[in-house]
Amino acid sequence: MIEATAAPATAISDATATTAPCPKCATTMVLAAITPHPMATRMERRTFLCGKCNQTKTYVLPALDGAEIMLAPARYFFIVQLSDMEVDDPRGTILPNDADAVAHAERLIRTIKEDEGIAEPSMLKIVRREAYGTVATMPFFPGRA
Repeated sequence: MIEATAAPATAISDATATTAPCPKCATTMVLAAITPHPMATRMERRTFLCGKCNQTKTYVLPALDGAEIMLAPARYFFIVQLSDMEVDDPRGTILPNDADAVAHAERLIRTIKEDEGIAEPSMLKIVRREAYGTVATMPFFPGRA
């Protein structure tokens, strides 16, 4: 007699999912990359990475529209703009969404003001998302520029 055994559920069907179960160790994997499907223009490949066992798993899901893309983790760059120059952030930081990027920028502003004692009234912190553009422009000293 052949007995059927159920395989662990590893498929995801929600196109906005930013996590998936690891097929190897069952730990929650995070979304690592979204790439267009090479043949189906309305589909995309979403690759998830397990931080515990370094396993990856790629799912083909319906492509997200612009608003839903904001839910996926992205690389954000935090630029300081002075009156005569910009201080670039070449590496950037991967964060889950725009709101977390703005909160991160606010923490960076506090750190720069407290630790480095820079007090140029016109300083700005510019937050840019990779492949999207400027998300926010924040003054270091609101009302003093």
